[in-house]
Amino acid sequence: MTSEEAWNALVSADEEEDLDDFKVYFLEYVRSNKDLSFVDLENKFRAEGLSVYLIGMVLPVNPHEFLLFF
Repeated sequence: MTSEEAWNALVSADEEEDLDDFKVYFLEYVRSNKDLSFVDLENKFRAEGLSVYLIGMVLPVNPHEFLLFF
C-alpha cells in the first residue's frame, strides 16, 4: 500500500468513524513515512479536518518512576 492509499483509507475510516480501520491505516501511513513527527501528523489531521487527535505524554527519566506506570 502506498502512502497516498494509506492516507485516503485513513480519511475514509475517520469519516465512517471506524477506529479499528483507522488504526490499521494510521500504522501503514506511518510505516511509509518514517520521517514524520507526531507534530507533523497532528497538523495534517487538523488540516484534513479529522476527528482524531494525537495526545503525547512525557515519561519520567528516572527508571524507577517509569515502573510505576506499569
